[in-house]
Amino acid sequence: MSEEVKTEGIPTEVPSSEAPTSEEPSSEEPSSKKAKILGEGYTLNINNAVDKSYEIKSLTEIAEAPVAAIQGISDRGAEILAKFGVRTIADLADWKFAKWCESIVILANTEEPGKRGAAMMNINKAVDKEYEKKTLSEICHAPISALQGLTDEACDYLHSLHVDT
Repeated sequence: MSEEVKTEGIPTEVPSSEAPTSEEPSSEEPSSKKAKILGEGYTLNINNAVDKSYEIKSLTEIAEAPVAAIQGISDRGAEILAKFGVRTIADLADWKFAKWCESIVILANTEEPGKRGAAMMNINKAVDKEYEKKTLSEICHAPISALQGLTDEACDYLHSLHVDT
């Protein structure tokens, strides 16, 4: 049986075995696209940061993965983080306490001890009152309870994950 296909308004008969169907792929993917989909040639990896089953995933898939996909975070750790609303790696990246801590640690390396004059710079909304006038380095070594907004129960949960400072 044959099927009629119009080519620029001219009907042409095509054997049904060659007629395109919506179920078949329209054409072979270009080799560059295939390579990208298959990851051929890409050597970037974060193997020491994620569990084995996530090593070949895209960064988007990893961001959507449960926090337990990170090496070192157990199922128990994931359960505790879930109490804070942190269920995915993206949630962890957006968690305000993680952002504060990361910023404090990174910026502590830029401090020059004893070289600060009077300034209005502060992180008062991130730390409890007794730590507001401390240096970033001192805050890095402060107990986790120095972060403003963490309850005693929350600190206990974090201590159980060995998050102490």
